[in-house]
Amino acid sequence: MDRPIVSVRASYPSASPTTVDAEVAALVEGAVARVAGVKAVRTSSEEGNFRMRVEFSSDRDLANAANDVREAVSRVETRLPNWVEDLFVMKSEEDADPIVAVRSDPRSIGELSRLVEDAIATEFTAVDGVAEVVLLGDR
Repeated sequence: MDRPIVSVRASYPSASPTTVDAEVAALVEGAVARVAGVKAVRTSSEEGNFRMRVEFSSDRDLANAANDVREAVSRVETRLPNWVEDLFVMKSEEDADPIVAVRSDPRSIGELSRLVEDAIATEFTAVDGVAEVVLLGDR
């Protein structure tokens, strides 16, 4: 059985991870934590981006959970900085695992990790239907 998972994303252009965490993540996390049936919340604050993965108990209907998260986010949206954009909530599939591998012989592992993190992952997150990009195996 798939667990109901809802993702929340937002852009905060030019904001540092610390600023994104303090001005966006803290507010959204606080609102979402009050939603019924939340089992776990995982948040990522990066340069100019915020991502949250909300897992619900297995008996929770995904459509209702997503609606409840949307309502919770909308309650704090006016308290977010004016420069926060592209704030949205979407249902996710738990089994939607990563499918892309990257390798480069001329680049060091550190250079390749930075390239994937700064350019490639950012492009993937802009694609409709992509709820989250998780980087594994970088050093």
